Amino acid sequence: MDDLAEISETDILEDEPDEHENEVELVWREHLPLGINLLLNDASGFVKVADFPRGSQARNIAVAKDLDPDDFKGATIMAVSGVRFGRNSQEELFEALKDPGRPKSILFQLTDSEESKRVETMVDKLKAQENKEASEASTEVSSTEVSRTRSVKTVELIEKGMIGLNFCKTMDDFSIAVNGFSKGETGQLLEAEKSGQIAINDLLSHINGKPVCGENGSGRERALSMFESVGEIRPLSLSFVKPYLSLHIFEKSTNTVADSPGGPKELVLGERKSSTGFNKVVLKGFDLTDGVAEIGGIFIGDHLVFMNGMPVGAGCLLMEGTPRPERSEER
Repeated sequence: MDDLAEISETDILEDEPDEHENEVELVWREHLPLGINLLLNDASGFVKVADFPRGSQARNIAVAKDLDPDDFKGATIMAVSGVRFGRNSQEELFEALKDPGRPKSILFQLTDSEESKRVETMVDKLKAQENKEASEASTEVSSTEVSRTRSVKTVELIEKGMIGLNFCKTMDDFSIAVNGFSKGETGQLLEAEKSGQIAINDLLSHINGKPVCGENGSGRERALSMFESVGEIRPLSLSFVKPYLSLHIFEKSTNTVADSPGGPKELVLGERKSSTGFNKVVLKGFDLTDGVAEIGGIFIGDHLVFMNGMPVGAGCLLMEGTPRPERSEER
C-alpha cells in the first residue's frame, strides 16, 4: 500500500455533480390533507410544487424541520414513500400522492432561485387568468351594484301622518342617517319602511329636492329645520345615498393565543394626497398575519367537533356514551 501514488489535482479530469444534491425528504403522519399546491402542467413534464399554503400540514412539517416553506416553491417531487418516479410516470406519482395512507414520505428536489421564480410566475399567470375569467363573468352584476351604491334613491311619501323613520347624526356630522323604523299605533308598517327602498344607515341627502348635507352639523340643522316646516305636507320627497363611512372596532382578547398577530396588523396602509391638498390614509391591502387558529396548531382538514363546549358534526359521535371532554382537550 505504501507504493501507491497520491492523487493530485491534475489527475481529476471532470467533477461529476451529485444527482441527489438538494434533495429533501419530509414525512406526513397526520391523517389530514398533505397541504401542497401543485403545478401539474409544467413544461418540464414533472409535477412541481407551487407552494405550501398557510395553515397546511406541509408548511408545519417544514417549519418543524427548521426549513423555510418558501424554499419548496418550484421544487420537483422525485419520490413518494421510497418509490422514485420519472418523467413518464408522473400520473402514477400523482396517484401515490392522493393515496390517504400514512405515514407518507415525499422526496423533493429543491431548485435554484431562477427556476423557483419561473414556476412562481407561471402560477401567478394561471391565477390571473382565473381571476380575469371570474371577473368577466361578474362584470354585469358588479356594474349594477356599483351603480346602485353610488346613486341617489328618492322616495315620495303620500300618506298623511308619521313618516316612520328614526335618524341619528353621522360620524362626521355631515348629515343624518337612518338608524331605525317606527311603527304605527297598531304596530303596522309605515309608508317609508313599506317602500322597501330605505335601509338602515342610509344617509338623507335631500328633502323635496333641496340638499341637507353640510359640514360641522350645518346639514343636520338644515334637515331638522325642513322637517319642522314641511314634514307634515304631502307629498314629501326624501332622497338617500349609501353611507361612505363605516366603523370597525378591533378588540384585543385577553386570551394569550388571541394576543398573537392579527386584527389591525393585517391592514397595509398608505398615504394619498387629495385634490384639496390634504393627505388621506388609505387601505392598500391586507398583510398575511397568523390568526388564532393557525398559531394554535389547527391544520386544514381538521374536524370541528366542539363549539363553545357543544358537540357538532363528528363531535356528536364522540359524545355517545362518553363524558364530555375538558376544554383543553377539544380541537
